[in-house]
Amino acid sequence: MKHKTPSLTEIANVNMQSGNAGNAATLYNAYEGNFAGRQLTETVDDFLERLPPATTQATDLVRWIYIWNPYQKASKREEHGHKEATGEAPPDEESDWAQLVVLGGNLLEELTTIQNTIEKQKAGQAKATITKTVNIQKDKIVKKLLETAVELHCTSGKVR
Repeated sequence: MKHKTPSLTEIANVNMQSGNAGNAATLYNAYEGNFAGRQLTETVDDFLERLPPATTQATDLVRWIYIWNPYQKASKREEHGHKEATGEAPPDEESDWAQLVVLGGNLLEELTTIQNTIEKQKAGQAKATITKTVNIQKDKIVKKLLETAVELHCTSGKVR
């Protein structure tokens, strides 16, 4: 245990306890005051106990449960006094959404082509066989799409 590298959480906890946290960031929560959202005053554990994801039923009051990253900058609309969430998480400063749309579209076209090719090659075979083969290729394309989104810093988006 002496040689174990501490996790970021462990380092943060030690810093918080020792007072080495430095200047505290201004925390922001677009869901503050919304019953279905985690409040800045409650821990994640308290929030998950209050609204457990596996068993919380959708109602008029709780259509979905939300947690906002309190360290993320607010979008322009939220900075100017609008309390409600805009439906979009603020973009990363290095985000290249246009490139993701182009590359993502190409990957989805590639998947359509692969699917059509597999269906032609396996015509007459059981639908389950065709679906299994297509799903293998689909998983590869989905992985490429996610990797592309990470590479282009486009991992935030709709929250509703």
